[in-house]
Amino acid sequence: GVDLDDVRWDGAALSGRSRGVPGDPYILYLTEPDGYAFDKAEAEGAKLEKIEREGKTVRINLAPASNGPLSWTVRFSTR
Repeated sequence: GVDLDDVRWDGAALSGRSRGVPGDPYILYLTEPDGYAFDKAEAEGAKLEKIEREGKTVRINLAPASNGPLSWTVRFSTR
């Protein structure tokens, strides 16, 4: 996506830096990798508002605090 500045996978967590707009929700759509289960999400520069799961899809709603970058980390546990 054009709003993603950086994305990294370290084997247990996916982290990234994105650009959001205050007042507009920023939504991450992720698919759980085979052998992993969503554990938790964290964000800096945005409020974590809601997490929804449907099958292997995880939807994370963030509310950006400013026009600056927001950083997020999604942790997974192994099954």
